[in-house]
Amino acid sequence: MTGTLSPYLGNITFLQLLDLSELEYLQGPIPPELGKLSHLTELNLYHNNLSGSIPISFQNLFRLKNLQLHRNRLSGSLPNPIFESLASLSFLGLSENQLSGSIPSSIGNLVSLTMLDLRQNSFSGAIPNTIGKLKKVKIIRLSANRLSGSLPKSIGGLSELVDLYIYNN
Repeated sequence: MTGTLSPYLGNITFLQLLDLSELEYLQGPIPPELGKLSHLTELNLYHNNLSGSIPISFQNLFRLKNLQLHRNRLSGSLPNPIFESLASLSFLGLSENQLSGSIPSSIGNLVSLTMLDLRQNSFSGAIPNTIGKLKKVKIIRLSANRLSGSLPKSIGGLSELVDLYIYNN
């Protein structure tokens, strides 16, 4: 499959799983219309050639459990409103992109998260203290960014945490 993602995918209102991963010739931006898929529980668009920013309309995907956008060419910062409504999200994979800016403090709203993978981007600044609210998280991958400062003390309260990757910052 080649070309771009059609905005008409947003019209499949009861779609629960969309997996268009590993289609290396799929390119262009992620259409904001995908934010209309309010029944979506899994969105897998990893290992493509997608570019542009993550649509702010993803804040409407409140049933989403699995969001995998790693290994693309996505850029820009993480829209804060997205993390304010995705409390059901358990897997967030945004690694190996060109994302930048700070990790938003609203990341702490992802209370069901078990895996956070933001490695190999250009995130900068400190790791937000709100990361300590992710009580179910088992794996945090923040390596190969531009993060600075001290580890938040709140990480010490993550009793389920098994792996913490923060090297190359």
